[in-house]
Amino acid sequence: MDRRNSKEDLIPLLPNDQDRDKNSNKLEEKDHNDRGNQHEELSSNWQAGWNIINGQQGASLLGAPFAVGVGGFWSLIPLTLIALIGNYSSKILIQCLFEDEQEDEREEQDGKQNGGGLQLDREEICGRVRRPRKVRHSYMEVANDCFRGCGIFVRLAVLLSAFSVATLHLQTMGAIIIDMTDEFLALSREAVLLMCVVVSLGFVLSSNLTQLSFLSLLALICLILLTVGIDIVSAINYNDWYVEFLTKFSIYKIVYATSIIVFNFSAQFFIIDVHNSIADQTSFDSVVNVSSILAFFLFFAVSLPACLSFGPTIQEFVILSIPPGIFRTITCTAFLLKSYFSFPLAIFICELYFPRCPFPLPESFSHFLDEFSNIFTCLRRVMLMLISCVVAICIPSYAFILYAIGGTIMAFTEIIFPPLFHILLKKLTVTQKIADILIIVYGVGIAISTIIFVIQIIITGKQ
Repeated sequence: MDRRNSKEDLIPLLPNDQDRDKNSNKLEEKDHNDRGNQHEELSSNWQAGWNIINGQQGASLLGAPFAVGVGGFWSLIPLTLIALIGNYSSKILIQCLFEDEQEDEREEQDGKQNGGGLQLDREEICGRVRRPRKVRHSYMEVANDCFRGCGIFVRLAVLLSAFSVATLHLQTMGAIIIDMTDEFLALSREAVLLMCVVVSLGFVLSSNLTQLSFLSLLALICLILLTVGIDIVSAINYNDWYVEFLTKFSIYKIVYATSIIVFNFSAQFFIIDVHNSIADQTSFDSVVNVSSILAFFLFFAVSLPACLSFGPTIQEFVILSIPPGIFRTITCTAFLLKSYFSFPLAIFICELYFPRCPFPLPESFSHFLDEFSNIFTCLRRVMLMLISCVVAICIPSYAFILYAIGGTIMAFTEIIFPPLFHILLKKLTVTQKIADILIIVYGVGIAISTIIFVIQIIITGKQ
């Protein structure tokens, strides 16, 4: 009798319910123990929300009015689309961390297609209700499960995204300090940036996201002060609004504004870390929803009133467009503190994604690295801070970094990759697949357009 057609002979080749449940329980118990051991380091929903908003509307928020000023009222369309896509992409990227509940059913179908003669009833194999099981723990693992070697590209993309955020924080601090001290203290831009790095060294010694969440809360308070301040200035000068200035239409300007908006709503390069650090992961979607709504209205409340008030005189750093006076001093001080508090968070994320040695090391040397791992971690962070300082000195244009990085690297990590991985890893309905494909096409269009215009800017030297 052919063994392939024997149900009795096939049963021992399959894991029985008891073995399957034991394996599942072991994995769940391990994940529970790992999180339990880090209980004191886990973030609350509020802290996770602060980190998401601060990560999205960080130093790049200063360039939001400039983006709307370039794109005009037309830029509000990509603003809405990107905010919705960012919210959706954050959720589906987290879904890709987990194994599909109906994975066994697909395995059964594969067995039949491969000629295995599998005749077991569906109820015998996948009739049980299984909870989603976490099988991936990072953006790179998700990418590698979709395309071999893609994890390296994602790691570099995430590293560059976080690194550009850190560079923007340095540029922000440098521009504000120079503006506030220019009348009585002549400091070079290079000296100011280096000083910002030195005074930030203490925060870089923090060991986890939870310790930095308090800094994120202080940063959010600074953002609220900035928003309220600009809205007050706009309300006072409502008779002099530059409405006609925002009605102009240009494809290049729309692409320019869109790329900066993508940068402002970037969250995928740190969203998994926030998810891993949150205590109540069942409420993560709600946290993302609330954070996305607040981030959208924060962007809108800062950018549009500023554009209406300052019109063609609006600068890359919107606070430098505010007329000199006590209010400008207060606003600059608030955002200086905000950038100072957010800079170590960006460096922390950079270090998490910093490439490690891909080759096996001798056991004695590995023990040495493990013993002094904290010291090497601090050294990597200091090195990243110094490199960020060099880049900030070499590329003084704040808006160009937002535009170039937002429309290329972040277009992939924020818009293209999440729905692509979602299609490859999850069992979706036709409607879900169509929605994901449309998002991918939109992201590819942004990336191609930005690359063309960036090359044009580099050749001509004009933005």
